[in-house]
Amino acid sequence: MEVIGVTGLAGSGKSIIMDMIVDMGYPSFKADIVARNIMLIDEKVITEIVDVFGMDILVPEIGLINRMKLGEMVFSDIKKLKKLEDIIIPKTRDRLLYKLEICECDEQKLAFVESANLFASGFDKYCNKIIWVEANEETRLNRIKSRGWSDKHIKNIIKAQVGFVGGKDVCDFIIDNSNKDMEDLKKEIKNIIEQLLEEK
Repeated sequence: MEVIGVTGLAGSGKSIIMDMIVDMGYPSFKADIVARNIMLIDEKVITEIVDVFGMDILVPEIGLINRMKLGEMVFSDIKKLKKLEDIIIPKTRDRLLYKLEICECDEQKLAFVESANLFASGFDKYCNKIIWVEANEETRLNRIKSRGWSDKHIKNIIKAQVGFVGGKDVCDFIIDNSNKDMEDLKKEIKNIIEQLLEEK
């Protein structure tokens, strides 16, 4: 089985690509969703995050991590972001590898993993091929703003991802997802998958 990484900057449309891949019947996993679930149910992780960021990071009376508050905190301070990544990335990596192991046991030919920080987390070394998804700046900003984030938070996220751009140069495929017609985008993805299957 080949593992295909999907990465790109915030707002590039990675999720659109992944949704199409799922519709085509291939197992696909989003690292941010895996990480989100870990922060939701892993009591040890919750405790570690509280130890580092304080009790104020919890939603009152519920005891769950306030992800919006945590995000605003870490994306405005690179050192805090690094501390959070040190807690979350190893757990996310192990969970993803477990899911991929199940896919291999099921004799899947391809499995896709989407991660914005594929290279920074080191998960690229587990991928056989990598797809870079990009979009023009206006499109990316419009997509990010539609998530309801503040201008300050958006600015901090973009700043934190500056170093990610270099990853594009080592990717095997590049998809421009700047408001492309959905049928054309689907054809492009199908062509890439056909190439991947032919190379196996």
